[in-house]
Amino acid sequence: PLVYGTVTLPYFPLLMTLIMMLLGYLDIYAKAIQEKDDIGDAFLPGDCFWDPLKILEGAPPSMARNMQERELFNGRVAMLA
Repeated sequence: PLVYGTVTLPYFPLLMTLIMMLLGYLDIYAKAIQEKDDIGDAFLPGDCFWDPLKILEGAPPSMARNMQERELFNGRVAMLA
């Protein structure tokens, strides 16, 4: 049979839909954490899953914030590349 494209072409919209659903779930989960811990407006977007290994657990808040800023900057530079 004659095929007009690759086999994976129909799966791309499905993949994008799943990624959008995952991002929506993470947003809802972050909102639940914000409401559960009574953090309010002090909740930063990078706080949800930023340090899963608890590397900066005993660090002062200024050092943790500095590491978050570095990570955000590195991520932005990587997106430009």
